[in-house]
Amino acid sequence: MTFAEFYHRSTGWNGTDFSGPVTLIPACGSNSVLPFDGRWSLAHCIEEARYVGKRRGYLGFTLNRGEAYSRASEIRPLEKI
Repeated sequence: MTFAEFYHRSTGWNGTDFSGPVTLIPACGSNSVLPFDGRWSLAHCIEEARYVGKRRGYLGFTLNRGEAYSRASEIRPLEKI
């Protein structure tokens, strides 16, 4: 299974207040991942992830491949959109 995992900004919470660094972190929920058809090329998956990520308001994505979401490996590093 190949899928995109989308990213959004962290809150900057450092344990006492919100003055910590704001970084991109994986989003949560059913809209935070996008499974792809196994017949698609890697280039087509990247194009679709950019399109869907922008439409959903995310700031970046990685492409991952594995038997399950929890056992997947990153095949393309974080790309900001």
